[in-house]
Amino acid sequence: MIPAYNPSDAIIHLVSQIKTLCRCSIVVVNDGSSYKCNYIFKQLKSLSQLVILNHKSNLGKGQALKTGFSYIINTMPEVTGIITADADGQHSPQDIIRTLNESRYQCGQSNSLLLGARAFNGKVPFRSRIGNAITEKIFQLVTKIPITDTQTGLRYLSTDLANKCLSIESNGYEFETEMLLLATREKCMIKQIDIETIYIDDNSSSHFNPFRDSIKIYWTFLRFTGISISSALIDYLIFYLILLSTDSTMKSFIVARVCSAFYNYTMSKRIVFKSDGEDYHSIVKYVFLAIILLISSMILTQSLIGCDISTMYAKLIAECLLFISSFFIQRFFVFRKN
Repeated sequence: MIPAYNPSDAIIHLVSQIKTLCRCSIVVVNDGSSYKCNYIFKQLKSLSQLVILNHKSNLGKGQALKTGFSYIINTMPEVTGIITADADGQHSPQDIIRTLNESRYQCGQSNSLLLGARAFNGKVPFRSRIGNAITEKIFQLVTKIPITDTQTGLRYLSTDLANKCLSIESNGYEFETEMLLLATREKCMIKQIDIETIYIDDNSSSHFNPFRDSIKIYWTFLRFTGISISSALIDYLIFYLILLSTDSTMKSFIVARVCSAFYNYTMSKRIVFKSDGEDYHSIVKYVFLAIILLISSMILTQSLIGCDISTMYAKLIAECLLFISSFFIQRFFVFRKN
C-alpha cells in the first residue's frame, strides 16, 4: 500500500518493478494530489491488480494510510498483513520484496510490526538526519525501545494491528509514531531489518518538516509537560500557603495534592491523553497513582530535608524526580486508550 501526495514519475517506476518482481495486489492512495499529477495516476490505473483510492483534498499521510488500511481490511478478508512504502522512490523494489519475504515468517503473529530501518550515515540530508535523531531519542525515552528509524515508511504490519491503527486520531506524519506507540502498548512483536538509504535530489520531494512535524509527533508529551507544570504551580502555591498558616508539612502535602490532583486528572484525561476509557476505571487508577506519588514525594522530601535542604527546595526537587515516571504511568496505565 502506497500513500501518495503530488508524486513524481518515480512511483510509476516503483510500482512497475514491484509488479515485475512479485505477484501481489497494490493499493495506492491519492491524498488530494494536484491535477498536474493526473497523468501519473492514469498510468498506474492501467496496471493489473492495482487499486487507486482518492481523497478530494490533502488529508495527511496518516489519513491516507488509514484509508488504505480500511479498504484492505473490508474488501480483502484473505489478507493477513499489509506492507506500506513511500511514493518518492526512497524504498527500493528489492527492499520492499525483502520486507515481503521477511513478513512471511510473521504470518502466525496476530500482532506484529516489521520496520525497514535505514542507516543514517554518509551523505544523508541534514533535515532527514536531524529529524530522525530527534524522534529516535525521544521515542526511546518514552518507550525504552531502541528503534533506529522511527520515521521509516517501509513497514509490514498484521491486519489485526492495522485495524487497531484505525482508532488513532492523528492524520499527519505523527500517525506513524502513534502506530509505534500503539504497537508498544499492545506488546506487538517489533522487528527491524536493514534497508538501503536512498535520497533523491537531497530529499527535496519529502513533505516532512523536521521542526514542525517533530512537534506534532510529540505533541502528547508537550501537552503533558504543560499540564504538569501548571499542576505543579498549583500544588506548590497551596503547599506554601498551608505551610505558612499551619506549619504542618503533612497537612500541607495532603491539601495541596488533593487540589492539584483534581485539576491534573481532569486536564490530563480531556486534553493530554484524550482517553476514551470509562471514568470509574481511570479515576480508581489515577487515585492509586496519586497516593503512590504523594507517599513517594513525602518520603523524598523528608529525606532531602534531612540533608539540610529547605522544605520548599526539597519538595521542588522531589516533584521533578517524579515527573517522568508519572508521564509513563498515566500514558500506559491510567489513560490507556481502549
